[in-house]
Amino acid sequence: MDKPTESFQLEKKVSIPTTERKALVIGVSEYDHDDIQKLEFCRNDGEKVRETLQAISYRVSEDNKLIGRVEFDKMRDTIYDFFDNTNTKADDTLLFYYSGHGVPDTDGDVYLATSEIDPDSPYRRGFSFNELTKMMNNSSSTKVVAILDCCYSGAAKIAKGVGKGGEDAAAKIGNAAIDDKSTNLTKNKGICLLAASQAAQEAYSLKEGNYSIFTHYLLEGLKGDEKAVDANGNVTAETLGKYVHRSIVNLPPDKRPKQTPIRKIEVGDEIVVAEYPQLAKGKKEQENVLTEKGCFFIAPIAEGNSEWRKRSERVFHEIIEPVGKESHYRVDYNPSSELGLTLSQLIEHLYSDGIFIADLTGNNPYVLYELGLCHAFRKHVIQIRDSSFDMAAAQIDWPGE
Repeated sequence: MDKPTESFQLEKKVSIPTTERKALVIGVSEYDHDDIQKLEFCRNDGEKVRETLQAISYRVSEDNKLIGRVEFDKMRDTIYDFFDNTNTKADDTLLFYYSGHGVPDTDGDVYLATSEIDPDSPYRRGFSFNELTKMMNNSSSTKVVAILDCCYSGAAKIAKGVGKGGEDAAAKIGNAAIDDKSTNLTKNKGICLLAASQAAQEAYSLKEGNYSIFTHYLLEGLKGDEKAVDANGNVTAETLGKYVHRSIVNLPPDKRPKQTPIRKIEVGDEIVVAEYPQLAKGKKEQENVLTEKGCFFIAPIAEGNSEWRKRSERVFHEIIEPVGKESHYRVDYNPSSELGLTLSQLIEHLYSDGIFIADLTGNNPYVLYELGLCHAFRKHVIQIRDSSFDMAAAQIDWPGE
């Protein structure tokens, strides 16, 4: 008699790792100190950013939504827990968003304000930007995006004694500090920083609806504005940063913040922030997008209310920009009065754009220096010069072969 065949089924359980998109959203609108202005639009910023991120598949837990009044201990511990999480995988996307006051200190750092911050001693109840860069560097994720929308008050002792320009001075110092400290971000790790700095009164006057102007364009990009979407239908850290930057610097002078947004990207692989497959371009159109013609306008560096700055604005908006659009060129212009920020933006364009226009009127030394960089990169440069202060008299000098 044959032995009955034993029947059995082997079940092999395979654990398939899944990646997540997680976000920490902070919008601080309430402040205890009399010298720190309440910012109701920061509450609106935080609520709308959270809503938008959740709509595009980000997980924003209740613990990772700090909006309105935010105490120091809670904000500090939440930031630490967000970046230092053993459950975070290398391919997870981490997005950190902060809207509120930024307070610079005499040590060259800038602090993200909690509701309890003392503007004269921000290190006591503020979260250091330098500490934030450390947390980003040490995270297990290789896809980290930090977005800072900071307003600055003239109350900080670093900006006292400068009269009505106190808030503007604080914003300028804070912007420079973030730009400087962001050099500590680990190269090629997969980190993107987008940061805006405005004086508090300027931020109120330049609002778009119920949101700050920076967050307004950030939201438009996250929601899939076609100018923020690449040929594959993705909003990446790079396309989002460029979209927000261009949208702001190309605004009319009376609508544009004085400080140019900071954009730093240290990536190994591309960071996809949002996906809109329905906006993906066809093959031929994709090739055209990938070879999009870019042009950058180099203008004299000057303060915002100076005659030179006003003249540069007119040259750009009345001559350069219309001609660029007619010729199907994307034209960018950085009106910052700070050489360091201007150069950092120029270098980014040296890697991506094919044509540069340099305004040599007045033989501005900064323009000549940037022109030299363009030649060093073997870029095509159109040099223009006004024979008078009349815009209609501007002439174009074509360089020789």
